[in-house]
Amino acid sequence: MDLTLESIRRHYVGEESPLTDVLERYVDFFELFVDFEGYVSFWLLNDLVDEQYQVQFFLSFDNFRRNAAPVDVEEYIQLKSEAVRFLSARTAWLAV
Repeated sequence: MDLTLESIRRHYVGEESPLTDVLERYVDFFELFVDFEGYVSFWLLNDLVDEQYQVQFFLSFDNFRRNAAPVDVEEYIQLKSEAVRFLSARTAWLAV
């Protein structure tokens, strides 16, 4: 989720990502939200970004160079913990 959102953020600011080709095919869809802030707000993804709308990654981020899968048990636990944190925060948004 976090890596996809970073790709979408980069799409809005005209930067490259591994999903650039795919996202450019759907430019009309992304224009509906005007900008990244609008996209995040519409889909209630605020808990995945900070106050400056920079993506908060579940694992350390190295500009898409590493494999997204956890490399060891500690990273798996961290990924699971971050995913649960996000899902709990999202559930709180939906309960409002």
